[in-house]
Amino acid sequence: MGDSAGNYLGVRGIGETTALKLLQKYGSTDQILQNIDQLTKGIQTKIQQNVNMLHLSKA
Repeated sequence: MGDSAGNYLGVRGIGETTALKLLQKYGSTDQILQNIDQLTKGIQTKIQQNVNMLHLSKA
């Protein structure tokens, strides 16, 4: 989930609901990346294709 005010778009294709679920389950973006193999193939692909935006979007 990005921040439109700061022009950080987040991971394309992952909306607020999914982003919140991932953060609640894994606790941080670093933990999401460490457990990427546990995610669905669709979410894995979106994160892998936009990993730079994931890093930019984290607070």
